[in-house]
Amino acid sequence: MKFSAKKYLTKKYLFLVCTLSLFTFNNNALADHVAGSDITYSCTGVAGVYHITYVFYRTCSGIPLCSGTCGSPCSLSVNLAGADGTCTGSSLGSVTLSLTSLTDIGVNPLCPTAKSICAGMGCYAAGTYTPGIEKYVFEGNVDLRSLPSSCCKVKVSWSTCCRSAEINTGATWAGYYVEATIDRCAAANSPCNNAPVFTNDPFAIMCGGQPYVFNNGAVDPDHDSLTYAFVPSLIAAGASVPYTAPFSFDAPMPYYGTKTAPFPLGIHCDPLSGDISFTPVNGSGIPLVGVMAVEIKQWRYDANGNPILVGVTRRDIQMWVLSCPPDNPPRITTNPPDPTIPSQPKTSWSVCVGNTLCFDVIAKDTD
Repeated sequence: MKFSAKKYLTKKYLFLVCTLSLFTFNNNALADHVAGSDITYSCTGVAGVYHITYVFYRTCSGIPLCSGTCGSPCSLSVNLAGADGTCTGSSLGSVTLSLTSLTDIGVNPLCPTAKSICAGMGCYAAGTYTPGIEKYVFEGNVDLRSLPSSCCKVKVSWSTCCRSAEINTGATWAGYYVEATIDRCAAANSPCNNAPVFTNDPFAIMCGGQPYVFNNGAVDPDHDSLTYAFVPSLIAAGASVPYTAPFSFDAPMPYYGTKTAPFPLGIHCDPLSGDISFTPVNGSGIPLVGVMAVEIKQWRYDANGNPILVGVTRRDIQMWVLSCPPDNPPRITTNPPDPTIPSQPKTSWSVCVGNTLCFDVIAKDTD
């Protein structure tokens, strides 16, 4: 059966967790340009109709994702397939998502004003800084009201070739696949379940030897509880990308210490906050680029306080480790300063019970 998509512009980046089947986003372009992506969804107010948002992150050193010049239309075809019951693996048609936003997110951590090599389909002038990453947002509505009642669970997925050529921890030029699972029939999802909103992009640039913490910035519109875990990045459904030893899905980047050592050693994905933390190693002087994936689960509680899984999604994240100059510590001053040495910060204070104490601590960082 065929589903039509109506363009529905919104700033919400919602996650697909209701009751679909398997959405497979197919892009015919074959090139080394994939740097990450998110699939999200939101309820439209019409039961069975969902607004889909697919966010694609492109490495600008690869071929363009969309043809044409600034403002030219661009779209992605989304395939639907059943994921449970008698619909498992069955094709359920397709829907088209239209490009609604294109921005350059490649930022030089040493010079935030430097312009990257991205040109945004000619919408802005390219610079020289690399890596250059562009963020494409595709949106559209999907109407699932004609699905049979036995088709409850859905996987929303997108696949293409290929991952970026810069990757050197495994997965270079490998296929790319990302998915989300939805359940539109579960009573806990009544009347409809929205996906988490991601406020941080799945792309990071860091300096070797400096402790680093990355947070997905996930916020659930329905106030569901979220849990996080490392999972393999995929080349196809159920098929992991090849990781070059000693890297693996739960240690996809170089780090100091043993894997489970407390931060700043080891490499961790906090199951409750989603914080990814480690101190990256890069002694070669060459940027080290790797991919990691995080699975996010949505939970609600029944009348007896038992947790119910209402949605699953995953993010595919690309990280760059650069060799950076030595870090300069911040300069700390206080207002008022130390009365005996005005150039130094004041470090001790006295105040009487019931009185108000007010002072400023000012930090300035050369970097």
